[in-house]
Formats: sequence, C-alpha cells, structure tokens
Amino acid sequence: MHCWRRPSWPVASEAGGENAGFAELDIRGSLAVASTYGRRGFELFDLTNPIAPAFIANFTGERGRTSFDVKVTPDLTTVFIGTGPGVDIVDIRDPSNITVTGTWKFPPHTPTSTVSSANGRITHAHMIYYYEFDAHRLLFVAPQDGTSVHVLKVEGEPGNVTLTTLARAQPDFAGGPLGPHDMWATFDEALGTHVLYVANGFMGWLAYDIKNPASPQLLGGMINPDTHQGYVHTIQAAWINGKRLVVTVAEVGVNAMRVYDATNMRAPVLLGSWTNDNRNAVYPQHNLQIVNGTLYVAHYGHGVFLFDLTKVSTTPYSGMQMLRPIGHLAVPRSNWDVVVKDGLMYVTAGHEMLVAGYGCNVPGDASLTSTG
Repeated sequence: MHCWRRPSWPVASEAGGENAGFAELDIRGSLAVASTYGRRGFELFDLTNPIAPAFIANFTGERGRTSFDVKVTPDLTTVFIGTGPGVDIVDIRDPSNITVTGTWKFPPHTPTSTVSSANGRITHAHMIYYYEFDAHRLLFVAPQDGTSVHVLKVEGEPGNVTLTTLARAQPDFAGGPLGPHDMWATFDEALGTHVLYVANGFMGWLAYDIKNPASPQLLGGMINPDTHQGYVHTIQAAWINGKRLVVTVAEVGVNAMRVYDATNMRAPVLLGSWTNDNRNAVYPQHNLQIVNGTLYVAHYGHGVFLFDLTKVSTTPYSGMQMLRPIGHLAVPRSNWDVVVKDGLMYVTAGHEMLVAGYGCNVPGDASLTSTG
C-alpha cells in the first residue's frame, strides 16, 4: 500500500540552547509533554490545533538531575519525571507555578550491573510507564541497573500525589547489565488479564500478568535470546490476524528490530527482523508504537520508519524474512520518540517537535492513537 505523504510542521523549543533538545514524549488529550533531557525538565504544549502545537510552559528541575523520561496523568494535573535518584512528582495545574510536590527514591541496594558510573552508582529511572485499570493507578520504573522493574502505587489527589512500592518483578530475569530498559502494558483479551511487557536489556524480553500488581506473575517471553539479539530497548505487542505479535527494537550490537509470534507466550517464534544501518551503533532504532496494525519506529539518525504488521508472514521458517518499511519520514537529527495522536505523528527531533501526516491515516481519527 502506497499512501505516504510528508507534510510536517516544526515546533521550536522555547528554551533553545545546545543542551535543550527534546527527548521522550507523552501525549494525553490535548496536552503534550516533551522532556528536555539536558535541562532536567520538560516543556508543555497545547494540541488544540493539532498541526500547530502552542507552547504553554517549561520546567527546569533540580541541578544535577537528568529528565530521562516523562509521563502525564490522564487528568492532566501531574507529570512524573524519571531522574537519577528516582521519580519526581510535579504539579502542573498552574503553568505559571509548576512545582515538585514529592519524590520517590530508589531503596538502598547494591546494583548487580557490571557497568559502573563515575560515582559508582548507575541506578536511575531511565524509563517509566503510567498505567491504570480497575481501581489501580500504577507507575512502572526501569532502573537500568541489572535489577528488576519497580511497580509503584499512585495515590492521592492533584497536588498531593504519592508513590509507594508495591512489588518488584522477578529478579531471576532482571536484565543483566543496563536492564531492564522499558515497559508497556495492555489488556490482553485472549488471557483476560492485564499484561506488562518488559524490554529486558541483554536478557531479551518478558511478559507478566499484573492483575494483582503487588504480585506480578511471569507469563513467558524470550528470556535468553541468541547473541545477535543486542540490547532490547523498547517493546510493544498487538493481536494482528489472530496472532499475538511482539515487536522489539535493540540498541548495541545488531540494533535490529524484531517481530515475534508470541501467541504462545512460553514459546515465542521469531518471524522477521529489520535494521536500517547495522554498521553504525550510535544511530539505532529507539522508541516504537503499534497503532491499528501499523508499526512506527523512531530512529536516532534517520527519522521515523513505518511497517505494515498485517503483512508479516507467520508461516514456519518465516524468521528468515527481512521486513521492509512502507513509509519513511526522513529527519536527519536525533529522533528519540514518536507518538501517534488522532492519526498524526508527533516526533521529537533535536530542538524541535515535529508534527507529520501519513496518507493511510485520517487526521482526527481518535482510534489512531498510540498508548506507549
């Protein structure tokens, strides 16, 4: 199918400066929150006019803290920032007075990672993920220190939100050096439960049943992948053509994007893979989204690539297939993230947030919205 088009509208960062580039991005309703990695904070944008985001405010965090990841609550009152010490809780109800109201800090422990930093401690909330179901409000934290995912309970009203530890995922499959890295959760109709997927660094990927968030139960995954797997960075899943497809992207090593048939969680089958440039380890794939059978992959050095997952073969021995993109938004800058909202793509690219259309999507279609 060839329906690609490339209208794009850049939105410059209000802060400017060589270290103020945008990184991770989260969108809820008409609010976009873009982390400013080098400035320890984030910027807020109003998406009422979806192709012309309007700057609302910026926030700069405490000196010495990096804004690794950001997530905003569905009521648009609170932003969580993944930092070195843990997670900052930020009240954004008054854009003229954005305030840190609390911090959840990592418990003391000895990191099991073989990678160390200058100060000997590499634990940080590198990626976080907010998820609600039933009466549960949860924040998942990937410490990237060789230990397991932290499951946090979110409580309290706006301005008085707190985070407390509910559980840790099983440490036996913690992720090795620099893992786990990222998480994503969804309701799986076939299983009748909510599932947490974990991009588990050099140890592959895992899936947990989180119907009881205080006691995650391992469902399966690719626990000990082949040595060409690389460092599994990001993960999502979707039921497509009667199969549960799991998609991962990797940094370090092969830097491959891989698609698995995980209909049987305990025996996933590799269906195919793709890499744009296997020779350049500093420009790998980064974040991804699956929306209505289309896969969107943000690439550090080459923009956004799109794939039609409905065309992926699930026949025996299909792991040999080399996947091919159906579209490409070329952006020769540091592309951290892509988020799909109402049929449009929002891309963090260096000092800009880009808005782009895709010809197969109808702008304004609320069903074409990502959840990562």
